[in-house]
Parts: sequence; structure tokens; C-alpha cells
Amino acid sequence: VFDMELRSITPGRPPVWQNAGEFHVMPSGVEGWGVHTWKEIGQGYSAEAAQVIGTREAQDLNYGPVIPGYKAGDILAFTGRARNDGSLPITGVRLSGPGSGAFPAADLGAGEEVLYFTPCYTVTEADRARGYAEVTYEVTAEATAE
Repeated sequence: VFDMELRSITPGRPPVWQNAGEFHVMPSGVEGWGVHTWKEIGQGYSAEAAQVIGTREAQDLNYGPVIPGYKAGDILAFTGRARNDGSLPITGVRLSGPGSGAFPAADLGAGEEVLYFTPCYTVTEADRARGYAEVTYEVTAEATAE
């Protein structure tokens, strides 16, 4: 069984972040932090992008005014799970789609699951002009072990 859900939509970051008022920078690595932490405060979405926790004024300064729809550069973040509901183990369970390279293939015993937190897709100018982004994820397996 495979489920993938859109978890969040984050405005694309400017080339240089500007702070306004108090702020705190969270490292981008997840070491020592549970996934529930990132659900509450967000994350940088890449190894080189730390999470900046700051003021509404800083958000307005960096992202501009709120407008309807998406802008090129906006980040769509997903969360998924593949679960082996069968009675036999399966090998080589692999996610494909945007950002899937961060997740190695997994072997799943009966009843086991693998989580995909957080593959991302960046909205393109073509997506914006079209009025939608088409994002597809798939899970495949190499074989069922006997």
C-alpha cells in the first residue's frame, strides 16, 4: 500500500534572506529532532538551506505580499508511506518522483513500512503559466522474497 500526501506549500526563498527583528536559525539536518518537530516549525528542504524562524515583517520583506495561486519557485512538500500488507517480505522498494533520490531502496517484511519525509517539488514558470503542477510519485519493488 502506498500513500503520498501534499504536506505543505512554502513560498520560494529569495536568493538572500533578510531578517527583520528577532530570528533564530535551525540547522537543516534532522539529527536529534523528530519528524513532528519539522511538522510544527517547517524545515529548510535541502541540506544547504537552514530553517529561519523569524517575524511576520521578515516574511513580508522576503516573500512579498500574499497573492492568490502559486509562484515559480514555490516548494510543494510531500509525506508518504509504503507498507507491505502482504504475508511475504518484499525487496528493493523504491520511490520515484521529484526528490526521491534522497530515499534508498528498502526491504520490507510483512507488516513493515518505510516513510518518505519530505520529498519536494519546486513549481516552475511553466506550471504557473499552465495554472497547475502535475506531480507524480510511484513505489516499485524488485521482487517478493520467498
